[in-house]
Amino acid sequence: MIEFAYSDPNSYSNYFKLYNRCFKKYPSTKNPKYLNWLYNENPAGKFIGIDVYEDNQLIGQVGGIPQNFNLNEKKQKFYSH
Repeated sequence: MIEFAYSDPNSYSNYFKLYNRCFKKYPSTKNPKYLNWLYNENPAGKFIGIDVYEDNQLIGQVGGIPQNFNLNEKKQKFYSH
């Protein structure tokens, strides 16, 4: 059974395992500490997303990482994926 749930930024170590399982060339320089910073300590804000589970195993995720930029001299926030 496929289930969806809001991503839990504190589960970044599970996401790291998922990325390594799915993306064979996932950079080894990226690690759980990096994902913790990206998902929880990013100065632009926390990660938001949806996780996908099959039989209680994390099999996918879609979401956005906040980033700030200037548009017409106004600070804007957007979420990259």
